[in-house]
Amino acid sequence: MEMSEGQGGSKRSIIDEVEEKKAFVDKIFHKINVLERNLDFQELEPEKREELEKDLIDMKRKLWMTEKQIQNLNVENINNYTAGTMLFLFGLCLYALVRLYQIEHTG
Repeated sequence: MEMSEGQGGSKRSIIDEVEEKKAFVDKIFHKINVLERNLDFQELEPEKREELEKDLIDMKRKLWMTEKQIQNLNVENINNYTAGTMLFLFGLCLYALVRLYQIEHTG
């Protein structure tokens, strides 16, 4: 499994990064739901309503960026497994060819 450079110089696996990003997305979803309820069901002053709408737009933007990062991490993880699988199958094929050659030319 490939290790990537995390924040603060520590090494973290891609799976850890994906889990962290998913937790962040869940947190933002919760905040968005609370803000939408506040906007829908409460009588608010125009200034407060504008502030909440700005917060909602900002959180949706952050959520979109985080979802893109998760997709990129998932693609990177899949690519690592694909390359490893291909190398394993290539090695297995080479081993089979060597064994077939040995069987054919021995005895």
